[in-house]
Amino acid sequence: VTQRFTGEGFTRLPSWQLQCQTELGLLEPEWEASARELQEVGVTMVLAPVVDFATSHPVLGTRICSGDPEQVVAYASAWYETLADFGLQPVFKHFPGLGATTVDLHTSFESVTIGAQEAALYEALIANVKNMKSAPTLAVMASHVGVSNQFAEIPCSLSEACLQELKSIAPDVLVVSDALEMKSTMGEDRTLTDVTRLAIRAGNHVLVYGPDVDQEALEETKASLGRLYDASPTFRASVDQAVTRVLTYKYSKME
Repeated sequence: VTQRFTGEGFTRLPSWQLQCQTELGLLEPEWEASARELQEVGVTMVLAPVVDFATSHPVLGTRICSGDPEQVVAYASAWYETLADFGLQPVFKHFPGLGATTVDLHTSFESVTIGAQEAALYEALIANVKNMKSAPTLAVMASHVGVSNQFAEIPCSLSEACLQELKSIAPDVLVVSDALEMKSTMGEDRTLTDVTRLAIRAGNHVLVYGPDVDQEALEETKASLGRLYDASPTFRASVDQAVTRVLTYKYSKME
């Protein structure tokens, strides 16, 4: 677990790997305490749980739950439901799956083969969310990995075809990008504006930037894309679709 809130007043959860080695019934009190604390300080979205599966991983390490997809689905679904019960928006990550990656996507790009197990995992997660009593919104983070057997040269997060694979089985999904300034999206010559434009065109609804992106860079990107919005009907349609999905999500939380 990458935990951004620490210190007195916040429950410190064990690593995701260790949690997945613990009986679910024993985890629920800690999950509920953590969710309540996040709710009390005004958090609305939690970028977890990680649903990539592998027996071990050179980069994700203990952020991996298990090498057993069924176990990942069971634990991730249970945590998702607990967070949703407290009014928080969980986000499954990282579609379409990082279990086979061997490099840190923060520093380099990689394509991996995505198979039937990854597809079945997301289908099971989506079905579980639909059956949750609190009827939460389904949210999924798009990763910056390439799919060698389909979209090898471009990160899934920047590929409309790749994200459509997710939307075809979950039309109402809220798609959240991974941090857009990562090297796996920027490559050798893309600017932050380029990457943001591609992410919007691909179909991401919520754009995420890491702490290394300063306010000036964001303002420059916003201004450039504003001009493109005015000039390009195609880009304008992509933006409007994303805004509509986000507003629909926000209004659903007010009901």
